[in-house]
Amino acid sequence: MLHKYKVSAYLNGHDHNLQHISDHYLNQTVDYIVSGAADFVSDSTVHASNIPAGSLKFNWPSQKNHLFFDGGFTIFKANEKNMTVTFIQSNGVELHQVVIQPRNFN
Repeated sequence: MLHKYKVSAYLNGHDHNLQHISDHYLNQTVDYIVSGAADFVSDSTVHASNIPAGSLKFNWPSQKNHLFFDGGFTIFKANEKNMTVTFIQSNGVELHQVVIQPRNFN
């Protein structure tokens, strides 16, 4: 339904990590943004095989860097042209950024 109705982004926060998944289908890209690392941080990738190959653009923390993190958060900046999503570790280090374009009705 997200592709059918040309949704640009889907935001959620339950997986206790930071993720960017981008999926292209029916000539429409949907960016899935997970921001749930404010308290408990998990490096689980148990559901990674349930998404299309190549669609995982960012996942934090990874199993190799999961030692003692205080968490992370996401900043969304939207204007009339696009939305910039920036994932930030609790110490202020920018981890990943994506610019999401508005949906195309053509």
